[in-house]
Amino acid sequence: FEDAWKKNEISALFEFQYGSSHHYLFSVTGLYFFPTFINDTIGKDYAYSSSSKTYRNLRISSESSEVIFRELYYNWSREKFRIRVGNQIFGWGTADFINSTSYFNPSDFRELLFKDQDQVALGVPSVSSLFFFEKFTVETVFVPIHTAAAYPETGNYWSVKMVEDSYPLIFGDANPMDTNSKNFGYGARAASTWQGMDFSFSGYHGPDNEPVILPFGTVLIENQTVSVLVEPQYFIVDYFGFDFAFTYEDFV
Repeated sequence: FEDAWKKNEISALFEFQYGSSHHYLFSVTGLYFFPTFINDTIGKDYAYSSSSKTYRNLRISSESSEVIFRELYYNWSREKFRIRVGNQIFGWGTADFINSTSYFNPSDFRELLFKDQDQVALGVPSVSSLFFFEKFTVETVFVPIHTAAAYPETGNYWSVKMVEDSYPLIFGDANPMDTNSKNFGYGARAASTWQGMDFSFSGYHGPDNEPVILPFGTVLIENQTVSVLVEPQYFIVDYFGFDFAFTYEDFV
């Protein structure tokens, strides 16, 4: 049971909105840190990042603390449309956990099974527009800056350590794709309701939000077994999706 206590964390989630109903600045910010002032051994089995770093989606991380601007955007809306610019999370699709039509937001895999669902998805810098028609809505999204998923640091309690109990794994940096026109992300979604059923059609072109973990090489460490270096790799993908939801008695 002593192995169950590997992370002692103080966390808070702040939601902020400033402006009018049509023009406002909105933010959802997560604050996380280890109370090392209580005991300097707290956090030794877990590190948010191996070094202090600011990521493209305003995730400011160090070994013992982290601030995540999960959403930070400006909203401008009118009767027939809405435009948002900034760090956003897009809840496309109807599934709660494994959502195949959620194309844009990378995941925080550092502690996936023990995080609240609203803290797994990471925001992406983007421009989105939502148009309201008589019987349906159309949302378009443009992501000019690719954001990588978050993986546990090598040696963390939650990291993958071995392959077949023989080969230690070392995870390389989860580097995002270069910022250029070839790596832009584009998406559109049309949604409507018909006879009590919500449904939508969507499409996406751009970097995949889930990387492929590929072996990159071997690492020789003195007096240790040969380790395998693996790195998350991203590729350009094209997706087309459909989702629907309906209510039957007490079930959805």
